[in-house]
Amino acid sequence: MSSETTSQEYREHVNTIAEDIAERMRKGEVSELTDEIHEACDADSWVIYTSGNFDILQHCSNHDAYTDDFGEVPTVSGGSINWAALAYAALAYDVFDAISRMDCEPADEDDEDDEDSDTDDDDERSLASDIREDR
Repeated sequence: MSSETTSQEYREHVNTIAEDIAERMRKGEVSELTDEIHEACDADSWVIYTSGNFDILQHCSNHDAYTDDFGEVPTVSGGSINWAALAYAALAYDVFDAISRMDCEPADEDDEDDEDSDTDDDDERSLASDIREDR
């Protein structure tokens, strides 16, 4: 993460987070996808540090994730933009999108459970709801 971060480096970062979560899903270690994404993104150095916030927002596919859900740009005391909240939401949705393109089914799961294992549309947009509680 630096001022010279490329789009490819960002995509690799997103895919690394997504692959880690997907692997744990395959092993049956993940009970709530939104919780796993929240934990991974909330603790991510790109979200914690302001320079990383700008790298995320420059290269993400979901730069409007926060405002799409809440309709306003988040601020901190004094009226400054809360870049970390914007970056967290964008990263979380990029990770969610990456996971949704992966095969994350546990290896021993029965085919009859397929309809229960599909990712629900509500899960995707509930990520941003978690932001408000944590920020």
